[in-house]
Amino acid sequence: MKVSSMYQTTIDILRLYNKEHPDRKFQIDGDTVEVKEIAAQMKKLMGWLYKDLTTDNIEKITRCYDCKNYKKYRKRDSIKNGTFYACSLDHSKRRPDFFCKDGEPREPQRTKKTGT
Repeated sequence: MKVSSMYQTTIDILRLYNKEHPDRKFQIDGDTVEVKEIAAQMKKLMGWLYKDLTTDNIEKITRCYDCKNYKKYRKRDSIKNGTFYACSLDHSKRRPDFFCKDGEPREPQRTKKTGT
């Protein structure tokens, strides 16, 4: 299914809903928003979509800064500024906003319980 078709169908449903309930408003992130404004923003966002994008093309990615394989390393025989970040799978330096097919999200850090 094309993502643009899903957006267009959702916009059409919102417009029909707005005809039946013209005074209905919703709370989104602390702001009161009318249904026609939601439809307008979705139409605007739909303009950014690649026209042939399908739901089969969408995959979750993990950026390097959130990956469990992205670690800090230290250069050997270096006195100053000898640290860098790299992937522990292939030891190649990468920017933090890079991502690869092998990225795995880090486990969320648990908070330590304090004894009472």
